Amino acid sequence: LSLMMLPLVSCLSEFEDTSFTPEKAVMKWSGAPADMLVSDASTMEVSLSSNLPWRITSCPTWITVSPKRGSGNETISVKIQRNRTVEQRTGTIRASVTPDQYAEFSIVQDGSASGTAMVYYVKTNGNPEASGLSWTNATTFAKAIDSVADGDTILVAAGTYKPELFLTGSDANDASNRTFEIHSNFTLIGGFPANADDAVTTLDDYDPSLNLTVLSGELEAGKSYHVVTVTASCVDGKKAVVKGFTITGGCNQAADGEQSVAINGTTFKNTLGGGVLAGPGVMDFEDCIITGNEAKNHAAGCYLMPGGVVSMKNVRISNNVSDINAGGIWNSGATLYMDGCTVSDNISGQQAAGYYSIDSNGAPSVSRI
Repeated sequence: LSLMMLPLVSCLSEFEDTSFTPEKAVMKWSGAPADMLVSDASTMEVSLSSNLPWRITSCPTWITVSPKRGSGNETISVKIQRNRTVEQRTGTIRASVTPDQYAEFSIVQDGSASGTAMVYYVKTNGNPEASGLSWTNATTFAKAIDSVADGDTILVAAGTYKPELFLTGSDANDASNRTFEIHSNFTLIGGFPANADDAVTTLDDYDPSLNLTVLSGELEAGKSYHVVTVTASCVDGKKAVVKGFTITGGCNQAADGEQSVAINGTTFKNTLGGGVLAGPGVMDFEDCIITGNEAKNHAAGCYLMPGGVVSMKNVRISNNVSDINAGGIWNSGATLYMDGCTVSDNISGQQAAGYYSIDSNGAPSVSRI
């Protein structure tokens, strides 16, 4: 053993006096915006000069940068999501060589221009160029969803609607990523007459049983992974509302095809929630029917994510089929209130055809029925 150690000792002694001082990082951003950005989505390029390898160590959830690491000078693409709230926000992007050697800059984005709640009107034959601010000037579902912000309302006339817009940050080459995204805390109400008119139609004409208003995930080719996706952030005193719709025709992806996107700091997976995928915000569903959805993985009807507070009133969840667990509802660490609801005739390949409830990563699953 001692003979075997001698070469090792010799090698150590040969280098034991060798030392070096790590090179000091010299880093600089250029091209960063000096003024406040408008609330609309935008893309820009900034440059980072560095004499050492670096990586992005800090970036807000509403900003995406690429690439996230490099070995020297680099041009970096910065994509900024639209600010749909009325509040100004600031985000800092930091590139680091070591925790104490870094360069950073901040982006300030203005809130939505309107601090007044707006009402948008939608018809199946709506004009995408119209303002959408009256039944006479009704617009498309896609235009209204893209225009709406916290506190606004969308009123929808009877008919069948299919999603045109892609889930924020998702792959636009996959048509199944199209969804009705509840991206802000607004109110969405169906159940108005198909021929709604400003002169005669009032809120009293709301009747979803008479004026059937369908959100369908049945696309020209395939189905939406989620017909409705609620990604709205939790904001004090605000909530998202979905009222008076039949939600049908969604089909989430099997586990081996899982994709995910991060929105407002939460990961949304295409393998969960065929009819509804609800994030960690506060939301109400009222007078809705969630039916005829499928799941190649879990939760054909609804998947409720950790931290969400969901109220359902007069909601029927039926005839949804899951290949694995939870044909009707999967409550994964959310708080769910149900009043006058029916969960029936759902099918699962394994557990919980109707209702499945389980704590998730420390978030308790709470059900008040």
